[in-house]
Amino acid sequence: MAPEKNTLAVLVVESSLQAAQALAQQLAQRFGPRLNAATTASRSEALRIVQQQPIDLVIANVKCGDGDGLTLCQELRNLPEMAEVPILLLAENASTQDKIAGFTSGADDYVVRPIDERLLAARIELLVRIKHLSA
Repeated sequence: MAPEKNTLAVLVVESSLQAAQALAQQLAQRFGPRLNAATTASRSEALRIVQQQPIDLVIANVKCGDGDGLTLCQELRNLPEMAEVPILLLAENASTQDKIAGFTSGADDYVVRPIDERLLAARIELLVRIKHLSA
């Protein structure tokens, strides 16, 4: 069952559960009640979540709690239900090589920290709009 059109189901995968919850809270302040965020610091838990509930967007730190976001991207792209879901990577590194590694792993966008909250919200809206245009 797909989420309602005006809801936004986001999975936030961070280096710690506290960081994931903090980012989800920031997004909730920006997007309001239309946001439905699941949070985890575990790569394996993220894989379980996307197989149990529909997700519109994944936001993953390159360094998650039990692995890395690049591997998570590759694993997500191998799941049929995640083939078209936008993935946005967060990282502290801004080198061209790091960004290329992110895109090669299956990410659709790469945001470097520190995160400008307005820019992150705009990128999320763009990724979701592109997904709906291609559907």
